[in-house]
Amino acid sequence: MNNKTKELLRTILVVIITLGAYKLVGFILGKLMNNDNLESIIAQCIFSIFVLIAVAVLRRWSLFKTQKGILIKNWYVAWFIFLQITLTLLTRIDNFLTISIPAHEILYFLLQMILVGFCEEVLFRGLLQNAFHKYFNEDSWFHIILAILLSGLMFGAAHLTNAFSREVAFQTAAIQATATAMMGIYFGTIYYRTGKHIWYLIFLHAFYDTMVSIGNGRLSGKTTYDIINAAREVNPSSLLVIGVILIGISAILLRPKKIQPWILQGK
Repeated sequence: MNNKTKELLRTILVVIITLGAYKLVGFILGKLMNNDNLESIIAQCIFSIFVLIAVAVLRRWSLFKTQKGILIKNWYVAWFIFLQITLTLLTRIDNFLTISIPAHEILYFLLQMILVGFCEEVLFRGLLQNAFHKYFNEDSWFHIILAILLSGLMFGAAHLTNAFSREVAFQTAAIQATATAMMGIYFGTIYYRTGKHIWYLIFLHAFYDTMVSIGNGRLSGKTTYDIINAAREVNPSSLLVIGVILIGISAILLRPKKIQPWILQGK
């Protein structure tokens, strides 16, 4: 087994352990606490610490360094997410205007969304996707695509663990995991096209989750599990259409002539 393989397997193992530790903490807090919002924010704070430990163990602090020039030229590649957010706002405006939870719980929710964006992007794009890129050496268009696909699929698969909760059925978790995998591929594409600008992805992810959660009634008292269970209402044909659109957009954005030269040259 060569060093590149060992490094990839080490990264995958660290990511799995980090996610497992987070789920264990969530399980314990669920037994000890009755406040969903407080439980979620504490779990996310601890998750953030675990993620930073993972970065330290793998010595990947360089992932936080970014090149603003490439981001400025390519920030628009996230246009489909902006479109989704706009449609969510227009079609579910009542949920955005209906606020029935206390102000401090709104702050808990907003902080939770930021931490979710941070943790998931650092783990799956910053650590995992970069590990695949390094393993394949980004020596061809095919390998670049494969790295994005693999990290996106693993991102989706990680959400299957929601089925371990009694509040979420496996079928619901499977629908959520499928949708998340497709979104993960698109997020991976955006990450690549913006010069691996992790901060852009973190805040984009947090903003997207915030708007979708509010659109599903988060400010009117629905819990995190209520939002997850909203996946049951997704029509399979609609999910397929969105998936085709996301993968199609990713394919267009990743066509060879659009791949950033600085990445192909290993800079």
